Amino acid sequence: MNKLLLVTCLISFNIICFAQLNRYKHPTTIGIHFVLNDFTNKTALANASSMDAGLSLTYLKGISSHLDYSVSLSGSFPDSISKGSATSKKSLFLQSDLSVRVRLSEEQKRIDPFFQTGLGVAVYNSNVPIYFLLGPGVEINYKDVYFTTCIQYRPSLSNNINNHYFYSIGISGFIGKKQMKKDVVLIVQPQLINIARDSDGDGILDSSDACPSTPGLAKYQGCPLPDLDKDGIADEEDQCPNIPGILKYHGCPIPDTDSDGINDEQDSCKDVPGIPENHGCPLIKKEVKDKIDFAAKNIFFKTGSYELLEISFSSLDEVAKILNVNPSFTLTIEGHTDNVGTNQSNKKLSENRANAVMQYLISKGISKNRLSAIGYGQTRPVETNSTTEGRANNRRVELKLNYQP
Repeated sequence: MNKLLLVTCLISFNIICFAQLNRYKHPTTIGIHFVLNDFTNKTALANASSMDAGLSLTYLKGISSHLDYSVSLSGSFPDSISKGSATSKKSLFLQSDLSVRVRLSEEQKRIDPFFQTGLGVAVYNSNVPIYFLLGPGVEINYKDVYFTTCIQYRPSLSNNINNHYFYSIGISGFIGKKQMKKDVVLIVQPQLINIARDSDGDGILDSSDACPSTPGLAKYQGCPLPDLDKDGIADEEDQCPNIPGILKYHGCPIPDTDSDGINDEQDSCKDVPGIPENHGCPLIKKEVKDKIDFAAKNIFFKTGSYELLEISFSSLDEVAKILNVNPSFTLTIEGHTDNVGTNQSNKKLSENRANAVMQYLISKGISKNRLSAIGYGQTRPVETNSTTEGRANNRRVELKLNYQP
């Protein structure tokens, strides 16, 4: 099959054509062809002596400038068409095909390559196999007589026939009326010739072009599509023709759902008015933050343990109350230690203490999804660890309030 495709490509690059003013549709023809069926060889153009010769009658009609359909009936006398159909004498093998030809050119050519595909049915003894057909061919037109040759591969849809190759060469001629070429008659009247100009090359003559120096459309008398807001999006496609916008929003500005002056693409709380400093979210009031900071300074644990002391409960209850009243708030709980002990043990202790605070708040009805706990161990001291007071201040829990839309 690779050889067949190569032959088709070589022929298509050596087409001799003649000009015609109208699009060409292949005329209706009938022809007779000499054919060869090859049921034994597995490659194309193999040993011709093992092929079975026959004749074919073909009817062809043009459908469009590129497409034709063809009906053919052929007969030959092979010894067999498959391993299971061998006989002691040759039998008649009838084939009937319905196919479509795709021509490479939409105009009439002296040499016209094509590709053909379709479906066929055969009769051999008591067998009625069905097969596909596909392959390239070329048609040569000489004074309205057509010489055609093709090579096809015919894969079988039945078990009683081999996949095989089919070769054809023949001649065909018109039936019915010939296509008439349309002649163009140029009538020249003796008159002054006006030179028509189209300065901007938009296909609209300057005499009818309201914008002769700028390419435009006939719909707008030769002017470009209007863009009142000068945002580069034509008014026909601009849902906000009087306000500059962007293509993503069909010519409208980026929306600001909560009207806080921060567009939705930069607003983390697009449904609640906020401030730029907090990414479009509301600013948490200072008095609320102060209550959270005061509560954090009054969280205590047993020495060397993550068990909360009872003295911490009232402070944590105040934190839970603030979170319940403000369902949009989230809280980050950070645990810190001094440098007494190893890095690993201090990090583990700080994580356990942060988790202990989180579990207490969960027990007070705060959703776990609004809380996060993290332990930093001794890595973030606020004072020196060389004094008793400094180490005491480094052993702490920090509560950081956030706004979650």
